[in-house]
Amino acid sequence: MDKQRDNIAFFDDGTIRLKTGRKVTTENEVIKYKDGLIWVQLAKRRVFVIDAEDYFRLSLWAHPIYFSHADVNVGAPAYDNGYEHRAIPALIMNTLPGQKVGYRDGNHLNLSKDNLYIKGM
Repeated sequence: MDKQRDNIAFFDDGTIRLKTGRKVTTENEVIKYKDGLIWVQLAKRRVFVIDAEDYFRLSLWAHPIYFSHADVNVGAPAYDNGYEHRAIPALIMNTLPGQKVGYRDGNHLNLSKDNLYIKGM
């Protein structure tokens, strides 16, 4: 992903230039991009962090992302694209129906792959 990531640019106006050269507007504001991690603004002043590879592989820039529960210790960032509601940690870990994702540091807003694991496996 490093070569692909090098061809992606973030601009102050909230747009991203993808490796294809196309400029797109993100649905949620990108706060910071550093060392392969992206910090994304959610509603209610919450910010989640995700690997840049997953952010672009899953086209998360194209979907409005929200927190799926009022309690930060229970919910997770998720999106609804009109035909499916998906929790982003489950997408990253490619879970099967019935599987749950755990967080090594207990922070449901840290979606880096190093922090996620499938419970019971």
